[in-house]
Amino acid sequence: MIIHELKIDGFGKHCNLNINFSENINILLGSNESGKSTVVSFIRALLYGMPEIEICNDRKKYRPWDKTAKYGGEMTFERNGVLYKVSAEFGT
Repeated sequence: MIIHELKIDGFGKHCNLNINFSENINILLGSNESGKSTVVSFIRALLYGMPEIEICNDRKKYRPWDKTAKYGGEMTFERNGVLYKVSAEFGT
């Protein structure tokens, strides 16, 4: 799978964030608490969903810090030469 682009409307500390990836190796680099793990959690949430119950606390943990932002976003990726776009709005 090759991820081409992420658009995060609101997820944790990220709001209106667009990331374009190259086809080769991509590295998320930043200081502590800059949101690197949040980007990875966003990708996981898009692919596998957010838990419906509060046992995991992920749904609460990743609510947008900016209360006006839509909780979700989209990802464009390629697999076996086919281009896909997945999007989600996680709600409250």
